[in-house]
Amino acid sequence: MEERGGERRRGRLWSIRFLLGEVWDSLLEVYESFESYAHMTGMWEIARRYAVTNSFDGVLTMLGVVVGAYAAGTPDPRLVVSAGTGGAVAIGISAMVGTYMTERAERLHQLREMEAAVMMDLDRSLVAKAMRLSAVVIGLVAGAAPMAASMLAVVPFAAAEAGILELGYAFPLSFGLTLSGLFMIGVYLGKISGAGRLLYGALEMLVGLMVMAIVMFLGGRI
Repeated sequence: MEERGGERRRGRLWSIRFLLGEVWDSLLEVYESFESYAHMTGMWEIARRYAVTNSFDGVLTMLGVVVGAYAAGTPDPRLVVSAGTGGAVAIGISAMVGTYMTERAERLHQLREMEAAVMMDLDRSLVAKAMRLSAVVIGLVAGAAPMAASMLAVVPFAAAEAGILELGYAFPLSFGLTLSGLFMIGVYLGKISGAGRLLYGALEMLVGLMVMAIVMFLGGRI
């Protein structure tokens, strides 16, 4: 009886190992296919450009929202959280859909040019699959990046609404986080270009300070 029980346990362990091995092999196959598609279409390089550009736009937009709330003397952090969250979601969806539609149109144009060159229908080819996947992934990255970056400005007001932070500290902290986000975007651009990281970071922050000054000026005039 003990021998039979041991055989059953060994059989179950072997079955589990076999199943895990099959799952792992399937995941590796999917990953390798994904990487080959990405390499074929230059997907990550394009996604990176969209992510950085859209994040810059999103952070600047949210900076304008927060500065506008400060200029208006908004006493309720919930209003800033609601407006900021709504703005971040809108920015993310807009960037996602707009980028996807743009990339899809570009990929279809490239595919039609290739079909004209080889005089074949390529809709079911590996190239077509890679192009369709590329458009989807680039759209998702292009939308998720600015949405996450934009929420930096909202975090201090969420803390103020929860009673963790006083509203008087939420505004300067939000400004600091937003300007820091702009600086990091500039540093990343400087790293990519091989130029001065601090210079790029300082230029991005300067743009943010200019936006703050313009919004404050307009807020004082309205």
